This record gives sequence, C-alpha cells and structure tokens, in this order.
Amino acid sequence: MPGMPHDPIVTEPVRVAEHLEPAFVYPEQDATAAARLAAYTKDGKRPNVLMIVFDDVGWGDFGCYGGGVAVGAATPNIDKLARQGLLLTSCYSEPSCTPSRASLLTGRLPMRHGLMRPPMYGEAGGLQGEITIAQLLADAGVPDGVVNVLPTDDASAWFDAAVDHPATRMVSFTGSTATGRSLLKRSADRVLKTVMELGGNAPFIVFDDADVDAAVSGAITAKMRHSAQTCTAANRFFVEAGVADEFTTKFAAAMGAIEVGNGFDDGVECGPLIHASKVDEVASLVDDAVDAGAEIVVGGTRRDGPGNFYETTVLRDVRPDAAITREEIFAPVAPVITFTDTDTMIDQANDTEMGLIGYVYTRDLAVGLNVSERIQAGMIGLNRGSVSDPAAPFGGMKQSGVGREGASEGIYEFCETQYIALDY
Repeated sequence: MPGMPHDPIVTEPVRVAEHLEPAFVYPEQDATAAARLAAYTKDGKRPNVLMIVFDDVGWGDFGCYGGGVAVGAATPNIDKLARQGLLLTSCYSEPSCTPSRASLLTGRLPMRHGLMRPPMYGEAGGLQGEITIAQLLADAGVPDGVVNVLPTDDASAWFDAAVDHPATRMVSFTGSTATGRSLLKRSADRVLKTVMELGGNAPFIVFDDADVDAAVSGAITAKMRHSAQTCTAANRFFVEAGVADEFTTKFAAAMGAIEVGNGFDDGVECGPLIHASKVDEVASLVDDAVDAGAEIVVGGTRRDGPGNFYETTVLRDVRPDAAITREEIFAPVAPVITFTDTDTMIDQANDTEMGLIGYVYTRDLAVGLNVSERIQAGMIGLNRGSVSDPAAPFGGMKQSGVGREGASEGIYEFCETQYIALDY
C-alpha cells in the first residue's frame, strides 16, 4: 500500500486460496493457549483467522467489530472452537467505533486475522486504524504472523475464494441488510453456518407518564452515539400526544446544542457522515418529510464548508409512512411522530422489515414490559438509551439478522452440537 508503513504486520494482497490455514482461536486469559497453539500448528505455520470487511456502499469501510469477537471469551469449549475451521468474520462501517471496540478486540481475541479494505477510502489514511490496532496487538506480545492486515482492491474475489475453501465452516458478518443478503446467498452454495448482524430501524417510544428529562437524555444516547451512525441508533420517535410538545422542545434543544464538525476540533461531539452521497440522501429524506407536512424544529441543513456534514436535526409532525421512517437514516436526524392510540403506534413501529432494537420510556412497568414484548425486535431498552453489554446476546429479528453475538449465545453460534450414541 503506497504511503503506508511496510512492517511485518502489513502484507501485500495475496491469493486467499493459496494461503488459508484452519483457524484456531484462543483467549489471552487461557494460560495454556500457547501450548495448544503449538500443538495445533501445521508444518510450523501459525493459524489464521481471515476477516473480510464490507459496508453499505459496496465493499469497504469499517471500524473494528465483528461477530467473531465472542469466540475470544474464556470458555471450556475452546478446543471445540479450535476445531471449527476457518472463521470468516467482518466489521461494520462505523467511522468512530474503533477506540471502544478495539478494547474488545485486544482484550478478548488475540488470534485475529487479515483485514481487507479497498483503496477507495484513500491510500494514506484508509487503513491507519487497522494498522494501529495490529501494532497494539504486536506491542502486547502477539507473535508476528498471527495478526495480518491484508489490503485488497477486490474484496469480492477474496470472499469467493475464502467461501469456496474447504477450511471455511462459518461466515459471520456485521453490516447492511443488502450486503448480508448477498453473503447469505453465496454462503448457501456450501451450506455454511452464518451469523448476520444487519441493519436496524429502531423505534423510540415515549408514553405520557414517562420521565421526559430521562427520555430526552436516553434519546440523545440512542440517537447520537458514534455520530448517529450505528445500527442501534433510534430512527423513529413515537411520542404520546400528552408529552409530545415538551419532549420535542427539550429534545430539539439538546440536539441543537451538539457541535457538529471536525472530530479533532475542541468541543465537537458529532463528526461527518461517511460519504458525500450520504449527505445528499439525508437532505432528500428531510426535504421529502417537510414536503409531506413535517416541521423542522432544529437543523435541517447541510453544514457550510468542506466535509460531509449535516446539522443535528429534529422534525415534528412526521407522517408514519414518510420515506424517512422507512430508511435506516445513519445521520443526526430525528423524526418525531405523535401518537394517541397504543395499538396503532405498535403496528406502525413494527411496520418495517427490520427488527434489531427498540426503546420504550414509561413509569408503568407493566405497560413497558407489555409493549416491549409486542415490539418485533431482538433487543429492547426499557427506560434506557443503550443496551449493549458484552454479557448480553446481541442480534435482531426479521431482516436485521440471523443468530446472536455476545454472551454465551454468541459463543455457541461458533459451536456445533454433536450427539454420540455409545455402547461400551
């Protein structure tokens, strides 16, 4: 890669099919990992876990998080995991996820992988985060050759070669639903086990009896984490009529106080969108909502000057069937929909092909649990704006994914049940 440091951690693209070895994964916490690794190595070669990365716009951008993270947790099933064969894992396209999720990577999974990314993001800067992570792992004592950063300008060909390789037993992917569908179809050719953590379109529901200040705080957390570009981001805000004005006013004030700009500047809390085309898409969604009768309470414009910036935006009186409610926005834009009937609201909240996560705010526990169970989503935040927890299973329903990451459920995704009937 021109412009990038060439040290043992970074390798030039190579043909996958010629270099794959069965993957064996061990946690740093396991004192016998080195001995087991030596026992399993083949012909003196170290094992590899290949990571191929994709994103919403094709093949490419990512942070550092994938379904394979779970297998690094300490577990008595480590030998079973070790014999699963090559694990294909992937990372999601979160521009700001690297610091927090790198801690999961370095703390749990030392035996990762080749990271692949095309040159479309810039030769000098595109791989810097990945190289830094690899260097941190090397500094921590991970042997040379265990972690490899493998740049490529043709990730689809790499994926095809890896999927066709007999060592491959499973594909784990975190990314867009559109890309996930393609990978599922391709993986079906060899009947590979898959774990897919895909897109979201999360409803954020506020009832009349909710603590409005707490709901606003939770809404900021649910919407704006990682510059509003996460699969768990609140996308549609359903607010009961009795508190709609109060919530919207306070929410708009909190959103408007967030500084948008260059992440290296002091005071900035929200960075750019991932591409210029994304800014155009967001502007079109906002314009469409306004044309249909929505009112801009705050924001609603691109930021002047260079960069892919869009101002933090709150819309009120949005139609439940507006285009902005059908898309995973991936931008600091919050459409507020007022409701008066709970059953109708739940139908509207469920009127999406996605089902990753939802949020509910109410002081009535019975109402909260009832509504949570009726929302078609794999995860619910009840009176909280964040649900992510390494000890909890992460994943969705419908077209938001297949399987779970994290917790014991995530570990068992990387195992297979074997029944032995024995006479002895």
